Amino acid sequence: MSEGLEKGRNRATVITVGNPKGGVGKSTTCVNLAIEALKRNKKVMIIDSDDQATVDKFIAKREKYLETQGLDADSDVEHVIQRSNIPKFLRQNLKRFDWIIIDTKGKSSEEFVISSVWSDIVISPTTDCEADSDELDALQKLMVSVNSNREALGLEPNQAHVFINKVDSRTFNTTYIPSRKAIKERMESEELPYLKLMKSYLTYYGAYKLVHKTGKGITEFQDKSKGQFQVFVNEIESLDPNVSND
Repeated sequence: MSEGLEKGRNRATVITVGNPKGGVGKSTTCVNLAIEALKRNKKVMIIDSDDQATVDKFIAKREKYLETQGLDADSDVEHVIQRSNIPKFLRQNLKRFDWIIIDTKGKSSEEFVISSVWSDIVISPTTDCEADSDELDALQKLMVSVNSNREALGLEPNQAHVFINKVDSRTFNTTYIPSRKAIKERMESEELPYLKLMKSYLTYYGAYKLVHKTGKGITEFQDKSKGQFQVFVNEIESLDPNVSND
């Protein structure tokens, strides 16, 4: 697997999405990220390692949506449920895709650690409420475990790129702004060396409530959420070592 992690365009960029807390939008981030990447001419696979199988349920809805649009599901995002032997599965599929996105469950899971060890990019959604911000300590501990394993494999340390999700526009100034400031100050201190706050944030627009109901990606709605999510994906693309270091 270490050979497969060499940087370059000849293999997939592996992206893990995870957070120790549930309900912060991990699966929604995965499916929307995959669909927007597909629209950017990337061949994409989602690995669903969460036993809730939210991605699998979404894909079933998406297949019905594509059928109503006269589109071929075979040329859309591929997905697989894989909760064991993730490194072996990655090794077998690295050269088949441009991006492999791994959805992990909302707890201090072994799947998150293993996936992050073998990932190029780790993305972690949180929210601007105090309870979720407290989970940053748990995320830092997980990343310590991730990087201990990476060090043993001769790999450089990984950072978890944290973004604030489900921002309420009504409380933007009173909740989001002070929460972001507090999170940023913690990450710039020595408390959380393996966490980095992304510039992007995602507002909880009404279209997000329709994603899992309809099987449509957020950028398939003609809504202001589309442009915001595309900016978010731009930032993730800027983190891709297989492009920037090519």
